[in-house]
Amino acid sequence: MLHERAVMLEAVNDLRAAVGLPPTTMRVIYDAEVAACGHVDYVATFAIGCARAAMDTSAASPAANG
Repeated sequence: MLHERAVMLEAVNDLRAAVGLPPTTMRVIYDAEVAACGHVDYVATFAIGCARAAMDTSAASPAANG
């Protein structure tokens, strides 16, 4: 899953940059993945978690905020 997380992080941060938000961290993507684990609709749940991170102003990296 390391490759998938890295690709999703890049996609999320591309979307965040497009709307003027600072980048998020791998931890946010990892948390979305963990929340999806065990769901019958894992792929959709992971994607939704990442989409939320893409638009969530609280998902910014602390380094980007300061």
